[in-house]
Amino acid sequence: MAQRKRATSPEDFGQRIEPAELPWAEALARALRAGTGDDEEFARMAELAMRWVAANPAPIPPADPAYRR
Repeated sequence: MAQRKRATSPEDFGQRIEPAELPWAEALARALRAGTGDDEEFARMAELAMRWVAANPAPIPPADPAYRR
C-alpha cells in the first residue's frame, strides 16, 4: 500500500482564510480552547470553518499512522 503524504506545511492545507480575518480567528481559537468562548464566538468559528471548507473542497487525506497492527 502506498504511503500518503503527510501535511507538513500551510500550503498542504489549501487556501488560507482571509488575512483580515486571521487575528479574529486566532482570538476565537484561544477563547474556545480556554473554555471561555460563548455561543456567539463558537458560531463565528464555525462560520469561518465552513468558509474554509467551501474554498477547499478537495479532502485532505489523513496521514498513515506511525504504527502497524
